[in-house]
Amino acid sequence: MTEKIYKTTGRKENLRFDKDRNQQFQNQYYDEWGQLRKKNEQLNNFKQKIGEGNVDGLFWTWVVQLDNATMTTTSDEVISSYIRFKWSKLEGVLGFTGKIDFVLKLDGKVVVNKHVDALVEFSGQWIGVRNLKSVEDCFPRQDNSNPMRQHGFNQNQNQKGCTIEFSFSMTPVFAFSPASNFISNFEKTQNTDAILEVDGNQLHVNKSFLSIHSEFFEKLFNSNFKEKTQSIIRIKDVDFVNFSKFLSLIYPNSAEITVEQVGSYLELADKYLMAAATQKCEEFLHQNKRIKNIQKIVFADKHDLNKLLRETLASVDSKEELEGLTLLPEFTSLSDSTKASLLHKFMHFIN
Repeated sequence: MTEKIYKTTGRKENLRFDKDRNQQFQNQYYDEWGQLRKKNEQLNNFKQKIGEGNVDGLFWTWVVQLDNATMTTTSDEVISSYIRFKWSKLEGVLGFTGKIDFVLKLDGKVVVNKHVDALVEFSGQWIGVRNLKSVEDCFPRQDNSNPMRQHGFNQNQNQKGCTIEFSFSMTPVFAFSPASNFISNFEKTQNTDAILEVDGNQLHVNKSFLSIHSEFFEKLFNSNFKEKTQSIIRIKDVDFVNFSKFLSLIYPNSAEITVEQVGSYLELADKYLMAAATQKCEEFLHQNKRIKNIQKIVFADKHDLNKLLRETLASVDSKEELEGLTLLPEFTSLSDSTKASLLHKFMHFIN
């Protein structure tokens, strides 16, 4: 299958909920004085499908949902929007990477423009934005003189109402073919001049190439160690599969970095002083949406990933989220310097 980019757009004008739901909204979420009920009387995650389509075998479903502003605490009711991606006949496609943009307009004016860096890892996965805008901002009361009856959506005919739009651009991620097996990096060629032996398995390597990428091997091959003159060098206390995958990270035909293995790769990069492998792992952590911020901070703290720490802290956009991080068990394992960075970020929010 030829790689391509899957693109489409969607638009829903005069966004509203059906009449029965509208009445239920009025009765359930506004009190007798026409005020939104207390924050602990929350919406029941009402979801409405507002679009669906098919882009050359990539099926999408678009929904708007009424949510709480956060997953863990009671807060104002908000409008969220999500897209579900499904595919079944796209040969060799494991998932998609790309971007999604959501735009919300009130009376024709753009009030929200959200960009999502999307990583779709399995068919049926939902990707989107929680808390595009508060419900009260989008559907305000229109007549204060009769609050019990005038809570409704778009009741003022002079208003253009609420419009929501999306666009996405997705690139497929294909499964590795047998020809791209990472172990092929370590076959014997005219350029290899040493063998690393791990658990009885042999990896043919070039000493100069390894020395360029690893301070450990540079010293091993060029200092007064016995390994300098040996053609077979035994590597102890490592698993062959894990070590060979790790070592392939400095080769063009590298093994895939996964959430499950990135930690062990970073440990090996520290042990063998391999900055290029560390950099690849750091970039993976930064881009991966499955990994929580606190986990990224722990990795950054443990392995001196300063760029990852800066970028992760920059992505924390509320005092509440930062306070939540400090309550997690992982927080206690952080170094004093990293805790100081979190405190500095906290002071930014309260000043």
